[in-house]
Parts: sequence; structure tokens; C-alpha cells
Amino acid sequence: MINKDIHKERKDKKKGAFTLIELLIVLSIIGTLVTITAPSLFSMVKAAKESTTKANLHSLRTATFGYYVDNNETWPASLDSTSGFVPKYMKTIPTAVINNSNHPKANVSNMVYSGERINNRGGWIYNPKTGEVQVNCSEKDSQGVKYLAY
Repeated sequence: MINKDIHKERKDKKKGAFTLIELLIVLSIIGTLVTITAPSLFSMVKAAKESTTKANLHSLRTATFGYYVDNNETWPASLDSTSGFVPKYMKTIPTAVINNSNHPKANVSNMVYSGERINNRGGWIYNPKTGEVQVNCSEKDSQGVKYLAY
């Protein structure tokens, strides 16, 4: 009878615990899944940032054209409060998010530079003569498309 009690205690203890082999198998499966999914997750984050930049650029262009229509076909002198563009047509200037930038300060910026020259400082380039708004970066995104081509 004592042998049966000891055998029963061993079975009870074994039911609630995992063996070392089982834990190693589970950890290796999780590690494999992370290794497979991590690169696609990072590329999805880059694509989301680029989509945000495209959407913000579209918003800026739409608001600029709204100003043009409302003000007798004249483009705003600048995209800030001095021309009445902000806050009437846009509450704030949105940010341009640039991936793969050699200029760390240019990665996220809402600065607007007037003129036609790209200085790769991030943000936006606005040409008050034509009303054209572009991303202020001559580099390529993750798809190989220049930010200027947006």
C-alpha cells in the first residue's frame, strides 16, 4: 500500500510540470516564428510611414488648392499663419516621415521651405509661384521611388 501511495504522488507531481525538452521545443518554435515574421513587420512599418507621408502630402496639396480657389486664383505666399493658410485651411502643417535618410534630423519634420530647391532637410518644399508642394528629400523610399516623385 505504501508503494501505491508513492507511485500516485509521482504521477500527481508530473501532471502539472513541463519537461525541459517540451520547453525547448516551444521556445524553438517561437524563435522560428519571430525570425520569419520580423522582417515583414519592419517592412510594413516602413510602408505605413511612407503612406502617411503620401497622405499628408495629399492633404497639403488639397488645402493649398482650396486657398487658390478661395482667393481669386492666387497661391498662398507661404504655408503658415502669415498668409492665412494656417489655421484656416489646415490646423497645423503635417509631418513628412522619411525612411533611409542620411540626415537624422530630416526623418520626421513639418518644416516648409519656400522655393524650388531641394535641401534634403526633410519636411516640405513649397513653390509659391506654382502652388506645388513636394517632399523635401531627393532620396528613394523603400520601393525605390524618389520622394520627389510623390
